[in-house]
Amino acid sequence: MKSVEKKKKLKVLIADDNSDIRALLAFFLELERFIVVEAKNGKEAVERAVLEQPQVILMDISMPVVDGLQAIRIIRSQPALRATPIIVMTAHDCSIAEEALSAGGSYCITKPMDFDYLIYLINISFGAPVQGNCNDGCVWGREGREGWGAIEEREMVLTA
Repeated sequence: MKSVEKKKKLKVLIADDNSDIRALLAFFLELERFIVVEAKNGKEAVERAVLEQPQVILMDISMPVVDGLQAIRIIRSQPALRATPIIVMTAHDCSIAEEALSAGGSYCITKPMDFDYLIYLINISFGAPVQGNCNDGCVWGREGREGWGAIEEREMVLTA
């Protein structure tokens, strides 16, 4: 799946304490022409979000200094970042999804994640038109657990 918005480069903040995950995500996102900003803990994620004003934030839950949930709450308290989509990433099962969404996350996905699906979520998070067929996998969003097809169908109805 390719990002449709090639003309307008979007800035994505990757907040994860695992440097290998940050590097891998940055590599794939840069191939898709996203501008990537990185943070290695929750405190740094808040600082970078305020400074860089990304269009989308990818937030790990388990991080040092300030955990991902607290970082989300702090980011949501910033007027300029209240509407910024935050995709919560976790190595745990999505039993933490409710808490992540209550804190202000937009979606919660588990690691390892399918990169095409991540691009899909980034695109629908800011309302970009999406091309491709997502018919596999699950994610927790504000309306509960949905398969890709359910999200895609709901988005088509909303944008039609």
